[in-house]
Amino acid sequence: MTIRMRLAVLGLAFFLGSSAPPLRAQIAKRAAANAPAAQTMTGRQACATERAVFPLRYNPPHGAIRGVHFVKDGLLLDLHKDKQAILPYSDIAKIDFSPGAFSHADLYVHMRDKRGSYFLEFLLVQASNDTVVSLQRALISMAELSNQGHPYLCSDFAQDYADAIAEFQVKTAPWRALETKPPVSDEVYKNRLLAEDALKSHDLNAAANYYEAGVASDPTWAQGWYNVALVYAELQAYADAANSMKHYVVLLPTAPDVQPAKDNIILWEAKAPRYASASSSQSTASLLEAQKKGSFK
Repeated sequence: MTIRMRLAVLGLAFFLGSSAPPLRAQIAKRAAANAPAAQTMTGRQACATERAVFPLRYNPPHGAIRGVHFVKDGLLLDLHKDKQAILPYSDIAKIDFSPGAFSHADLYVHMRDKRGSYFLEFLLVQASNDTVVSLQRALISMAELSNQGHPYLCSDFAQDYADAIAEFQVKTAPWRALETKPPVSDEVYKNRLLAEDALKSHDLNAAANYYEAGVASDPTWAQGWYNVALVYAELQAYADAANSMKHYVVLLPTAPDVQPAKDNIILWEAKAPRYASASSSQSTASLLEAQKKGSFK
């Protein structure tokens, strides 16, 4: 059975749902110069890369950063002498990469408004130069998304995701109250066509990226949330699948298929912990291969 047929069996809808006009996003003015635009990662790719690469960080005996955690707006750093610091993605101004020849590769994360900088060191026996560059691009991508007005949530805390869904429900209430929904935007139409073309080519990662771009530009595109949820489930990215389907349920709470959608959320959330580590490692390997080919979507 082909990928398109499997997704059809799952109920993937290849049509345009209604949506409000796209949200106005600010143009990111920082960080973009550090990596080619064609090689910018999606939020999901960036999150998976950060989770896979940060544990490889070298912590010398007197190093300033003792540990790295993921929070709603950035990174929580455990510092020397039991101190902590927040590194918000929106405050990242530039990230310099220093390649290693024999021992280690380094990243220097510079914050805006003279808020200092952070030094990250990686031993080459654990993390190659390509791996460290992938982390650099992941951090830049998260900074870009934050400054564009649609940050990607990559947190260690379940409550952050629950709060985000609650906030989404409040923000989309005016759209749900409309008796006649506005047509979808041109940006959604474009990304929907590109996603379907990617599915024809059996490229699920590209399809997910295009659907993500569509819902980022028009968050009330319910069918985009539904479709990307099913694509993520096919990729065994069950946490992302459940989170995306929750957006669909919020937008169309009385849809004929809302109960099966809720059932899938329950099943996917149960599967998510078992597949999280394998998915993260696989995503990073795919990213490094794509990096060499220059084929980030």
